[in-house]
Amino acid sequence: MDDSRLKKRSPINEKGCPLDEKLYLQKSEEAFSSNQLSKTGVFFLNLSWFGMNAMYLILSVEVVPSQVHALVGSEMKGQIFGAMVALGAVVTFIVSPLIGIHSDRFASPFGKRRPLMVAGTVLLIISLFGMAFSAPGSERVKANATCSIDLELRRCTTFYQNNLTLLQNIALNSTFNSTVLLELMSQQQVATGSLGFYFLFYLCVMACYAIVALPYNGLIADQTPATQRGFSSGVMGAMTLFGNLAGAVIGFFFNKIGVVPTYSIISGLYFVCVVITVISCSEKPSYVNEVKKKIDTKMLFSAYWGPLREHDFRWVFLTRFLMQQGVATVVGFLEYWLGDMVELPACWTPEKAVAVILLPLLLSAAIFSVVGGFLSDKLRKRKPLVIGSEGIGFGAYSAIDFALVLDVLPDDRDIAKDLAVWHQALVLPQAIATPIGGIVLDGFNHVNCHWGLGYIILFLITCIYFAISAYMVRFIRKAK
Repeated sequence: MDDSRLKKRSPINEKGCPLDEKLYLQKSEEAFSSNQLSKTGVFFLNLSWFGMNAMYLILSVEVVPSQVHALVGSEMKGQIFGAMVALGAVVTFIVSPLIGIHSDRFASPFGKRRPLMVAGTVLLIISLFGMAFSAPGSERVKANATCSIDLELRRCTTFYQNNLTLLQNIALNSTFNSTVLLELMSQQQVATGSLGFYFLFYLCVMACYAIVALPYNGLIADQTPATQRGFSSGVMGAMTLFGNLAGAVIGFFFNKIGVVPTYSIISGLYFVCVVITVISCSEKPSYVNEVKKKIDTKMLFSAYWGPLREHDFRWVFLTRFLMQQGVATVVGFLEYWLGDMVELPACWTPEKAVAVILLPLLLSAAIFSVVGGFLSDKLRKRKPLVIGSEGIGFGAYSAIDFALVLDVLPDDRDIAKDLAVWHQALVLPQAIATPIGGIVLDGFNHVNCHWGLGYIILFLITCIYFAISAYMVRFIRKAK
């Protein structure tokens, strides 16, 4: 504000200060304090991320890969899993901007975000149980007899079954114990369930997840003051990582409790977290007369591409996109890597081994997530923490990821719609990275299954994703 205008409006005392300056500052401080969320309020606001990520981790890392493996076998597991995840990502890509636009314009006495969250939660839980009963489990005959066989033999068995000449050479050269080889090859997979129905309910879960997540992003953006964005993003990152941690703990017992009980536990946890967030947050009623424009084809098209015209938003999108490319590649095939490449102790299953590996990793990441969010508010700088996360770990990135995008949103009036576009940087990598990973894994393992060449190439590509993502942060102008 111009000082000359202030002097004309306010009387000046002998010290040259406006007489009402103290009162003005006091009222400003009161208004500032009233807009601040309490630490408990920030916690409850972000609590749903705990349940959502507990569900998402155990499904994507342990349950879904295991069920797909049970339904289609070893030879096609990578490609089928990749295709399923890709189609789910396409569904989310189509649904997300529609949900974002409707959330910004939804009319309800309970607000424009929470009703959609509740509806999406109910539909998602129904779809989860559809997945559970579509593929309730499988049983491998004589699995205990071969649980500790040579890993190279396990990786290559599928290819041996289709190559009698190679099998004869192995028997003649005595490369492996022929008894164990025949035992492994004679295993039959007794699958219970339908791949078609499982596929269908998986797509429903992905669509319903978007119905919850996108209004939820808008709710957090609506209720978080600018001065608390870093802290709120840090809590969000911590809830995300602690949710992943809880999912890993549940996954540790996956083989003991079974498929349907696992789905029941994660559905209950998810429901409780969303209900607490919805009840603890107050949202102003939204009315029909607040709607500015009708939704048409042009608006739908611009909803996808409009925000990406903004320079900073575009670079934030690309950095998250490549980071998630790497994450989706590692997480999607971690269970298969453990089963094919790592000698597991005491005949552990790959599902159990995934949980053991993730526990210390996610715990340390969750702790640094809160610290990173606090530092980003204090330092008023996001870039160094994003770049540093390449070396420090995923926790640093999770801490300031959401704060970074809030700093560069093109229009505060279309928060949910713009966040829906940003959310595609999480969804699209699954549509690209997982199918590419499945083709790379199965293709290069076919070239050289003895080395596990598919996994070597797969994780080399992942390193490239992470390096480029960290480098691109330097092009963001608004964020420091």
